[in-house]
Amino acid sequence: MDAAITTPMKIAFAQLNHIIGDFASNAEKILAAYRDGVASGADLVVAPELAIPGYPPRDLLFRSRFVRRNLEVLAEIAAEVGEVPLALGYADVNDKGIRTAAAQRRRRAAPGGRRQGLEVAPPDLRCLRRGALL
Repeated sequence: MDAAITTPMKIAFAQLNHIIGDFASNAEKILAAYRDGVASGADLVVAPELAIPGYPPRDLLFRSRFVRRNLEVLAEIAAEVGEVPLALGYADVNDKGIRTAAAQRRRRAAPGGRRQGLEVAPPDLRCLRRGALL
């Protein structure tokens, strides 16, 4: 049997009480949960769907500055993430419109011990249309 399959993985689930539109508070809660998970030896920390903007943002998603601020906070959180990956939900915009998305953020060591860029894996989980409920 492959050793990678039999090696246990510790996952920290960040069960947080987010406030819709309070980006600073939500980011603080996400990062505090991330740090707690890392300190407890987690191999992965997972935050909820739409963790950054708060759930459910509903019509706030149709304000361009709301989604833009949410993406800025995603980048701010990413800058704080270390070797342990953080998976979290946020609102994104593509050519089809507004969507919920997930990102996995982690710093990877590049050859020579340098820090390398962050991985982002934003799957299209659900497209939203004006008036659609989350």
